[in-house]
Amino acid sequence: MKDVWSLVLTLWLAAQAVLQAATPDLKDVAYDDEDEAQRLDVYLAKSEKPAPVMVYIHGGAWRAGSKNPIPAFLAEAHAEGWLAVVSEEYRFTDVAPHPQEALDEITKKGATHFGLFNVDMPSLNRSKPSRVNY
Repeated sequence: MKDVWSLVLTLWLAAQAVLQAATPDLKDVAYDDEDEAQRLDVYLAKSEKPAPVMVYIHGGAWRAGSKNPIPAFLAEAHAEGWLAVVSEEYRFTDVAPHPQEALDEITKKGATHFGLFNVDMPSLNRSKPSRVNY
């Protein structure tokens, strides 16, 4: 049992090191002015050429959660320099009844579109963005 706890502690400490290494290049960028929650963070890839972009939408059933911190697998890819990440926050259902919280993400005014097309950064490869909910 002691070995199991040692392994858990080691993995947790490693994950914390990766999470702490992920600092957004652009923080709390407003993609709409209806609500304070409508913000996103951009983690630019440290790459000479445009890098792929992953749009991270946190879990929480539209009622909880946060764009911070990004998951360890995204933080690690960002730290390796080959992936840019757009991490978005959205209005929860207590503020914006369904389907408004989903529309925060997918409309032309939404976070995904704003993060990919209104952030003037040549290091983002906007041709094939991907999305992950976690």
